[in-house]
Amino acid sequence: MGHVWLQDLYMAGERRSGTDEEVFNMVFARRSWTQLRATFAEYKKQYNSDILHVIDSEFSGHIRHALLAIAKTVLYGREMFFAERLSDSMQGVGTKDSQLVRIVVSRAQIDLKTIKEKFLERNSRSLERSIASETSGDYQKALLTLVKGNYPQSTP
Repeated sequence: MGHVWLQDLYMAGERRSGTDEEVFNMVFARRSWTQLRATFAEYKKQYNSDILHVIDSEFSGHIRHALLAIAKTVLYGREMFFAERLSDSMQGVGTKDSQLVRIVVSRAQIDLKTIKEKFLERNSRSLERSIASETSGDYQKALLTLVKGNYPQSTP
């Protein structure tokens, strides 16, 4: 059964001119994380191509972002996905405040402690330090309060 999904993805993407988005949507929507992880690994082994590269080259717009989010979560875990999104929100000129706030607030009582660990692993810099350098005033204090949480923390 897994090899059918594999071949379907290949035939719908890299193998043809244009992309059959319906096949990707069906596979991504109907398979568990475990099934997708196995499919992505087998795809790479059989076709020598990373699924993230396939999505990046075959799709654009919102569907590209959605499929990349699913694939990255499957491959690297939810916490690493959010760590990457937090990093993206603070890179370049200006801060993507709505993205930063949305992630910090929505994950604060769920898994922000682990996301902070993944952020440090990914960026070699603590989330607290990044927020402190990108924000100021009461906005900074509020974000840092949420990020520090109710567990022992070091200072930024």
